[in-house]
Amino acid sequence: IESGTIYEDKLLGIVSKKGKDSSKIFRRLIKGFKRLPCFFQPQWDGTNTPKTELVLDEPTKRRKAGEKVSEEQGLGTSISWHNTEINAMDGDAIFRSLLDESAKYPKEVPFSEYWYIVKTSHTRGIRITGKSMVVSTVNPMKKGGSEYRSVWNDSDPLKRDANGRTISGLYQLFIPAKYCLEGMFDEFGFTIMENPDKPIKTDEGVMTSIGS
Repeated sequence: IESGTIYEDKLLGIVSKKGKDSSKIFRRLIKGFKRLPCFFQPQWDGTNTPKTELVLDEPTKRRKAGEKVSEEQGLGTSISWHNTEINAMDGDAIFRSLLDESAKYPKEVPFSEYWYIVKTSHTRGIRITGKSMVVSTVNPMKKGGSEYRSVWNDSDPLKRDANGRTISGLYQLFIPAKYCLEGMFDEFGFTIMENPDKPIKTDEGVMTSIGS
C-alpha cells in the first residue's frame, strides 16, 4: 500500500502458495487501502471493492462531443494478485512484489525455479528496478521446504559476487517465533519473551507467568 500510493506508473504483485491465498492477502490490502485517510488515498478507478487489481488511476469517463482530452490525474499504478504458476509476473516490469509462503509452493511451481524466473521482472539489464519481499514459515523438506532452502542458501549476504550481490539477489532474514508469538504480547504491545517475575496481563487480558 505504501509503495503503491506514492509512486507513479508502477506494477506491484502478490503471489502466495495458492491463488486463493493470494486473493485473501489482496482483500486485506483493499481493506487497509479503504481505511486510509482521504489525503493519503490517491485517485482510483472507482471500483467499489476490487477483486483482482487495484488501479490507482482516474475513472474512465465518456467524453462529451467536442470535449478536449485532459491529462489523467491518477498515479497510473496498479496492485494485483496472481495465481501460483511458474510464469506468474514473468515479463512484467515489477516494482514491488510480495511472494508469500514461498516454502509451501506446489510441486509444479518449485520456488527454486520460480524465483529465478520472476527475479528478471525486477531488473532491466544489469539495473535493479524492483524489490521483492519473500516470506514464509517453512514446510517439511519434501513439501516445498527443500526448494526454499536452496534459495535461502543462495541469499547469504556474506557471500557476494563482483557486483556486490548475493547469488539469488535476496538477503537472508530469520525472525524467531518467540518475538511474535500470538498470545505472548503484554497490554502495551511488547513481547513477553522471558518468564516474568510476577504474572503479566497479555493484550488479550489473560494473566501469564510463562514467556514465549
